[in-house]
Amino acid sequence: MVKEIKNCSIEHCEREAKSKGFCGRHYQSLWKYGDPLYVEKNGGSKEIKNKPLSYEGSHKFIDDVEHKLCRECNEWHPMNKEYFYVNKSNTDGYNTYCKSCCILRSSKWKNNNRDKVRVSDQKYNKSKRGRERANKWGKKVRDSGRYREWLRNNKDKVKNNRERWESNNKHEITERERKYCKQYFNYECAYCGMTEEKSKKVNKQRLHMDHVDCDGANDLSNNIPACRSCNSSKHQDSLEEWYSPERVNFFSEDRLNKIYNWLSGDYEQYIEDKDKSSLPKRELSPKLQDLFKRSDEIIKKLKKEVSKQ
Repeated sequence: MVKEIKNCSIEHCEREAKSKGFCGRHYQSLWKYGDPLYVEKNGGSKEIKNKPLSYEGSHKFIDDVEHKLCRECNEWHPMNKEYFYVNKSNTDGYNTYCKSCCILRSSKWKNNNRDKVRVSDQKYNKSKRGRERANKWGKKVRDSGRYREWLRNNKDKVKNNRERWESNNKHEITERERKYCKQYFNYECAYCGMTEEKSKKVNKQRLHMDHVDCDGANDLSNNIPACRSCNSSKHQDSLEEWYSPERVNFFSEDRLNKIYNWLSGDYEQYIEDKDKSSLPKRELSPKLQDLFKRSDEIIKKLKKEVSKQ
């Protein structure tokens, strides 16, 4: 049986269809620019200038040293790690472009895709590898003395950051309310379950009162006990994105439910107000309101993730 040869789906193009109904040229334009006719609309084939070359066409020996042709600047460079990045997927094991051109192409792409870069960086910085790299880099900066120099040269920024930090870390909680809150959570960290006695031995301090929503209220409606490690690890992340099996290895569905119960109203019986009826009703922050609406959905999702592990 003779296989039928189909032409490209673009009108007046008689080339053979290679993928998704397009010829190689139009499919490459679709994949690269999102429009199969982009190349023709913007000056013919000038954008796609690198035609496939054989190994012999892109490699040659100069003074008994093998050189490779950079497909961007069209210059010959010695084929080694000094001039080319390693790329194991290529036949020769090196990138198609020289290092200088790779850096220029990368910078150009980042400038043209700032939103994608921002999202990607945020995702990486929250990953385990990203946090380890940030900690390592921070230690290096502090040890070199550059951090102290930056503090001296940016006193206004330091002052603003300090004021913002203090405003988000104030607690409008009495000692008795603090005691009742810890008693509700059995004198344990609401996240990992570390007891206050162990916290005193390990961290040399009592359990902290942590803001669940860093931009939320400063009273009991937005505070729960947390050990030093959890308080530092959570930082300004939301409860949903931080307290999950992917981010922490001490995740507990029971502790998460207890946190939800406390924030959804159990805290009210421990607030020290002589006449609670005369007080304005405390409203949860928009983040926590959204969290409670989706709490059942979040717990079901986390159950599936735990069962997979």
